[in-house]
Formats: sequence, structure tokens, C-alpha cells
Amino acid sequence: MFWCTWLVQKAFREGGNNSLENTLWAPTMQDDFTKRSKFISAQEAAYKAPPLDFIHKTVVPGSVIFFNVSGGPYRTNHVGIVYSVSKQGVQYIQSNAPLKDGFVPFGDNGYGLQSPPGLVVVGIGLP
Repeated sequence: MFWCTWLVQKAFREGGNNSLENTLWAPTMQDDFTKRSKFISAQEAAYKAPPLDFIHKTVVPGSVIFFNVSGGPYRTNHVGIVYSVSKQGVQYIQSNAPLKDGFVPFGDNGYGLQSPPGLVVVGIGLP
């Protein structure tokens, strides 16, 4: 079993994407996406952002999903990889967690990721 961040690092590198900073700490990984203007907040995330919509940004498979897991430190403390995206929500895979996959729904009309019980969705790192 991998640490959650190692799964992301391995997936990116094996997929030919070497843009990700070499870190195994979730907050640093989030900072890396933010510095590269590739991070979008959970509220901005969308299934498909309409043209000229500067608030919502489209989530795509291969993105990194950042969480704050309840019971952990009050910061980003877990990550997963977006496997698929539909108007209903985001299917993700993860490591170092009791379940190997999960689903996070979008709000009304495919905008804004909703936080399931025990998790706060912090945002998305685009590949």
C-alpha cells in the first residue's frame, strides 16, 4: 500500500507528467498546484464550465482531489486521483485509506463539489 501522496506521484510520473514537485506531504502538494495556477477550490469546481465562466473551472480525469479528513489536522491531509467525472460528481481512487475509491457529488447544475460525511473537499489540482 502506498501513502496517498505517493500514489499521486507514481501515477503522474508513469503517465509522463513530470510537472509535480517531488513531495510526499499533502499541503506541499497543494501549494505546488497553487503556485502553478493549477489549483481550483471545491466551490469553483464544475462538471463543465460554460464558455466565458470565470468562476467555475472544469474538473478532468487525472486531477488530484485534496481533502481534509475529520479527526486529522485542520488542513489538507489526504489526496486522491480523479478517475471519472460526470454531472453528478467525481469518482476518485485513493491509497492509505479504508476504501480504495469514493464519490464526491457536485452541487446544483454540476457546480461546486459537496463534502461527503467525514471529509471536507478542499479543492482540485489539475494535471
